[in-house]
Amino acid sequence: MIETIRQGLQAEGITVSISELCRWFGDERAGAPHALHLLDVPDEVCKARLRARNAAGDHPFETSDAEFDQISRHFVAPTADEGFDVIRHN
Repeated sequence: MIETIRQGLQAEGITVSISELCRWFGDERAGAPHALHLLDVPDEVCKARLRARNAAGDHPFETSDAEFDQISRHFVAPTADEGFDVIRHN
């Protein structure tokens, strides 16, 4: 997963090392405990929540459905063999 994320960021013009990502994610290669919080909800639920936040106007930016789709297309759910302590939220 770490390499996939690095490649996705690189495709967007963001350069980051594997060791940096390991530190961000608390990967055991960095010698730190970790937990990955996974929002396990359908895209339409996420988009509805985004629309509600956009309508509330509590922050200086808005995220469109198209932007959500562009960002989330890079996401791949973690698998057990990656060794993350996954905490699922729905």
